[in-house]
Amino acid sequence: MKHKQTSIAVAVALALAQTTGASWAQQTDKKDADKPAVKVTDKDKQKVETVVVTGIRASLERSLDVKRNADTHVDVITAEDIGKMPDKNVADSLQRVPGVTISSAGATEGGFDENDRVSLRGTNPSLTQTLINGHNIASGDWFVLNQAGTVGRSVSYTLLPSELVGQVIIHKSSEASLVEGGVAGSVNIVTRKPLDFRKPVTMEASLGMVRADLPKKSDPQVSALINWKNDANTAGVLLQGFSEKRHLRRDGVEVLRYEIIAPGSAVATARPDLSGVFYPGLMGAALFEQERERTGGLIDVQIKPSRDVNLSFSAFSSKLDAANYNRNYLLWGTRFINGGAGQAPDPGYVVRNNTLVSASFTGVPGTQYGIYDQISRPDESADSNFFAFDGRFRIDDKLAFNAKAGTSKGHGKTPTQDVAEWDFGVGSGASYRLNGIDRAPDFRFGNINNANTSAVSGLDWIFGSQNVNVVDKENWAQLDGEYTLDGGAITMLKFGARANTHERSSVGNINQRPSLNGSAFNSANWPTGFTNYPGNFGSGLGGDFPRNVWYYTAEQLAAFNAAHAYRPTDGSRNEWGLNFGVKETNTAAYVQANFEGAGWAGNAGVRLVQTKEHVLNYNGVSAITPGAITSSLFGPYVIAATDHTYRDVLPSANLKLNLGKDLVARFAVSKTMTRADYSALASSVNLAPPAVATGVGTGSGGNPDLKPIRSSNFDATLEYYFAPRALAQATLFHMKLDNYIGLGQVTKNFVTFSTAFPNGRPTDYVLSVPVNSKGKVTGIELSYEQPILGNFGVAANYTYADAEEQGGGPLVGASRNVYNLSGYYEDDRFSARVNYTFRSSFYSGLDRNTAFYQDDTDVVSASFGYKVNDHLTVTLDGMNLNNPKLKYFALNNDQPRSIYQNGRQFYLMARFKF
Repeated sequence: MKHKQTSIAVAVALALAQTTGASWAQQTDKKDADKPAVKVTDKDKQKVETVVVTGIRASLERSLDVKRNADTHVDVITAEDIGKMPDKNVADSLQRVPGVTISSAGATEGGFDENDRVSLRGTNPSLTQTLINGHNIASGDWFVLNQAGTVGRSVSYTLLPSELVGQVIIHKSSEASLVEGGVAGSVNIVTRKPLDFRKPVTMEASLGMVRADLPKKSDPQVSALINWKNDANTAGVLLQGFSEKRHLRRDGVEVLRYEIIAPGSAVATARPDLSGVFYPGLMGAALFEQERERTGGLIDVQIKPSRDVNLSFSAFSSKLDAANYNRNYLLWGTRFINGGAGQAPDPGYVVRNNTLVSASFTGVPGTQYGIYDQISRPDESADSNFFAFDGRFRIDDKLAFNAKAGTSKGHGKTPTQDVAEWDFGVGSGASYRLNGIDRAPDFRFGNINNANTSAVSGLDWIFGSQNVNVVDKENWAQLDGEYTLDGGAITMLKFGARANTHERSSVGNINQRPSLNGSAFNSANWPTGFTNYPGNFGSGLGGDFPRNVWYYTAEQLAAFNAAHAYRPTDGSRNEWGLNFGVKETNTAAYVQANFEGAGWAGNAGVRLVQTKEHVLNYNGVSAITPGAITSSLFGPYVIAATDHTYRDVLPSANLKLNLGKDLVARFAVSKTMTRADYSALASSVNLAPPAVATGVGTGSGGNPDLKPIRSSNFDATLEYYFAPRALAQATLFHMKLDNYIGLGQVTKNFVTFSTAFPNGRPTDYVLSVPVNSKGKVTGIELSYEQPILGNFGVAANYTYADAEEQGGGPLVGASRNVYNLSGYYEDDRFSARVNYTFRSSFYSGLDRNTAFYQDDTDVVSASFGYKVNDHLTVTLDGMNLNNPKLKYFALNNDQPRSIYQNGRQFYLMARFKF
């Protein structure tokens, strides 16, 4: 893997320019009177590494005081005013916390211009739990391949705008009182409460626009908040809403998969040096355009009739409409090389790293060299909703209870895919050259003019899943108790129980095809007129590839599909391979003791967890299998149910030592768990017939027998407060992962039915499926922050993670090096900040049976603000200012998978407060 070296001079320049947020220092409580208070309760009395995203320098000092007095290892981000975060969703802010990594893709679809997933300490995002106000949130994905393909447990942060945040608590060490589900840790997004505001009525609004330089579009951004509470501070209502629209465009060149020239094939026989060599199966110039609109809001009703009772009823909704259109003009090595059964390259080809990196192919009449996909998803979307009750009941001075109950539901929907796949380059010949990771590949189809449709030889197919609707649901109830003790080292006893159900399912998918009467293949029925890729398409990617490519508009494609695609609803095109179902019924109970003495504090406890898991796999079978559903043209299938019960004992202990006036040490040990990804459990299993010689079959799919992932964790931290509002810190962490999920083979026995064995015969099958494995992560976190000359300040952090699966393979999502550099300036009127983030390469998993790594990424962002008066602030934020390239590769640098560019985004906002 290539590691990018970053100029020290550039890093220093960035650091000296950045602020902690687009706002200004408030020096007195009077000036802060209209801000909601950020409270630290006994329950949240924990170690706080604070990234303050308002510009209030006095709050920096208070935050460090809280950090010194806290007990356990968490980080905290606070946002005291609506819209003051320079970041556009919660993930943008989290990326600057030590040990946190972010990704702009949900799986292997390639990255976009907005951060989407969050993970901790070199692990898969599915191993980091996201909570809102201490409870889980159901979520969905907007991209179809993530909806019914790679289905993980991570939450899409594209649904969580920064305006939602009161504070974010990142738990890096566990406690028995925390909800289980995050092996690496958890992120708890805490929304603001009506009675936390100091004024009876608070009104805030943010109005502005975003300009994206690649699509050359400007769109409105609106959010608003109104909070009311009575003079007695016993009742209040908070209303918050947001509507944020924007356009994005992603230019890219993709190699969708690599294939092997089979030993003994015609090509390998004619060119022995090509035997077993990889070649690109599909390589294309891909233009992706999307319109995103995020709308929703939060309502919270809080009632506090006495100091002993505090009740909150909250509801949240967020929907992301994500209409998109993807075009990919593809060189089709799969067709003309055909695993070695097709055409051999002309003399002069180049092999490097066992990869055919450069080759030309003289045109052969009748041989097809290209294929062109046009895929529009006009109504793709994702949403997330919850209704929650929180209550605190103080029985007396020693005993109190906290109650939570609620329900959450999310969806990922692709109702429609309008698709046409065109045959291209018949007899044209082809050539290509792979240029490594940093530069797009070169490729051409002979002398075809790609600016018009004259070279189209026909419609290849109409495909695409319709009616995709993934449903995610969670219901929960919990009761937590706190009993205060006097006169000893143990100061509080915590205890509680929790029950929840979680369901994830997808059914009803329909796969379309061309109309049965063949009208789609008649060129007289094709759309008339076309347009072309933008004139600057791919200008920043390097390489020599088709740029002025024609395409039908999304509206033309929709009309063509409506007239000539076959989309039956009678079950005959039921794409059962995308169906799945998982239901979990979980219960937990815990006890925890908090203790404190002269110069030390901490806690110890144990959490008991039971998981009851019900998995539905849709598996392909023979037509005579009892119970087989035979109506689908995709073949007969059965719905197989698997039930398991798992029990976990999760101990934890945290210790804080005050070693001196300015020196604090912390130690933590714990055992944590999370459950397997939904697609790993419930993907359909496809079986190939047994080999005649061995009688053993093969297959692939999900594995409903996967056990929960468990981790044994150690954490040690040393903090040095060497000056006011200053900190230097080092942390050592280790995670020993048991039942980590990798890829492997298992042998299972199925009763198979055939004409030779109509009553069934037990048959062994060797299945390539997800399996429980082992892994480990060992690393360090270093962080530093310090004010300079009063108005300036710098902050930096670095995380090193040495992560591997048993046998030396990579862990999904693990970057070895991650660091952030930032600098700021602020005075009573003006503020400025610049931030630089770097993440080294990491493994994302398999895509189309080919390895998928993301190369080093770095991002520069900046924020500038001017305070007009106490009621109006104007800000200008820039995202992706270095116009980063997102680069992906397979097994080595000579196997590029894709290279993308999303451009820069600029936000001009006016923020009002009354």
